[in-house]
Amino acid sequence: MLNFKKQVEETENESMKKVGQYLLERASADKTIEKAIVDKEIDLEDVYDYITEQARQKAVKGCAMVEDKEVYGWAVHYVIDEPKKEKTAEKTEEKKTYVPTKTTTKPVKTAKKEAKKIEEPKDEQLDLFGNYDLSDL
Repeated sequence: MLNFKKQVEETENESMKKVGQYLLERASADKTIEKAIVDKEIDLEDVYDYITEQARQKAVKGCAMVEDKEVYGWAVHYVIDEPKKEKTAEKTEEKKTYVPTKTTTKPVKTAKKEAKKIEEPKDEQLDLFGNYDLSDL
């Protein structure tokens, strides 16, 4: 449970933080949720990914409007009903630092296109009042 609390405190994503705080509140009142968080080693990011996927499925033309109550329900559902997620190598690889390898590349020659010549407009002044009789002014 300490790991989950730490994740909630450290996340910069406000939506994710609200979901985590809600689950912590529910866990303090409902031991089933607390036990599930501890036993399954629930990860806040996994909960948020599940919620995001549920919203994506509900979306119409790429837009989803979901009430807080429904989002929190998805979070509780994930914690209680989803099977324990196996730790993947992907999570461990994220913690490794990236060290770029030195590679040599040859410059690629590109074919030059001949520029099309655009005819420049002639320097003619347009006569805006050519059709009007200006003698009456």
